[in-house]
Amino acid sequence: MLNPTNSTDEATRQRLRVEAAMRKLSARRFAAALVNEAIAPDDVAARATSDCCSRGPYLGPEAQAEGLARPSRSDLHHRKELLR
Repeated sequence: MLNPTNSTDEATRQRLRVEAAMRKLSARRFAAALVNEAIAPDDVAARATSDCCSRGPYLGPEAQAEGLARPSRSDLHHRKELLR
């Protein structure tokens, strides 16, 4: 197992110890938390993608019941606002 405190210079190790002490953590746990935080965005992106892909259609029956409907293709192509 890699020990990040062995592969850094003394000034960095001292800063790590101070920051860890301020958070009431050991230097090793603090370093592990930093690494986990750096890696976490990949997990967040995967969860967001999974969440997005697991949803149903954009306009479900509830939205259509409230009078919201997708515009037809011809409506989209003939809108005057798009021609400006």
